[in-house]
Amino acid sequence: MQILTKSLLFGSVLFTSTQAAGQGTMYACESGRQFYNVNIGTGAKTLLGNISAGNNITGSLTFDCATQTTYLSSTGGLAGQPRNLHTLNVSTRQTTIVGPYGDTAIIMHAIEIDPRTGLLYGVSIHNHGLYSISRTNGAATLIGLTGIAIGATTFNALGFDSDNGIMYMINTGTDSLYRVNLGNGNATLVGPLNGPIGCGGMTYNIDNHTMYMVDNDGDILYTVNLSTGAATAVGSTGVGNLIGLVYVTPTCPPPPNCNADFNVDGVVDFFDYLDFVDAFSSNLPGADFNEDGIIDFFDYLDFVDAFSLGC
Repeated sequence: MQILTKSLLFGSVLFTSTQAAGQGTMYACESGRQFYNVNIGTGAKTLLGNISAGNNITGSLTFDCATQTTYLSSTGGLAGQPRNLHTLNVSTRQTTIVGPYGDTAIIMHAIEIDPRTGLLYGVSIHNHGLYSISRTNGAATLIGLTGIAIGATTFNALGFDSDNGIMYMINTGTDSLYRVNLGNGNATLVGPLNGPIGCGGMTYNIDNHTMYMVDNDGDILYTVNLSTGAATAVGSTGVGNLIGLVYVTPTCPPPPNCNADFNVDGVVDFFDYLDFVDAFSSNLPGADFNEDGIIDFFDYLDFVDAFSLGC
């Protein structure tokens, strides 16, 4: 399995637009609920209007191709009150609340879906921990810490390479790209961005097999090399404060190539086995290998079977 070079938006969105097969649209939002269309070729943004009221700070977006649903993370709220997960209709810009994350300390500035499993993940600012998020009620469950230093108020963005089945993260404290282990949350450095210093969001374009990120410090749209971390400018988005990015498309990714690659590092080896056993022992959501909603010995047997077959 090769790892190829291949970038999130604030909130939840339901896809209703009529686009030709194989063609999608990139959207972005600002913290003040402004919602834009972004030209993939030039980076220029066009204001479509405001996301509906009820979202104090619109902070991250992700899109589930299988259900054609866009999700939005609201990262603002009154003191002591939990932030919420929403769905967002990109045509009307109306949101529907899914539910609170639970822990009032959570500020989920990064959310992203693994289209292979339909599982929704997020990273919170307060501890830089990776969480699984219920798409039914919004409840967030800690999987593990990414290893990014806790204490500094730095932001993260998530982007899932749906061609190769790998979750990536950018952190504004290090201005670098990381590969994220969905089994235990650990982030492994890929490399520095070499330029951008204010990543607001990431999204993956499966139609052209490219990861994008938006820098809200320099107001520029970039592509990101997933082998080195280096960012290449596409063009200016214009003055603003884009903190979310999402690519909405009718093109769904192919089925997973290799379920045995549990830590999604592109290689099936004993570390996959160890990581699965660790997740299974800790009753983490990723240990539900057969996706029947229950973590039990059948998940273990199914993983061992897949691991034995290899890829």
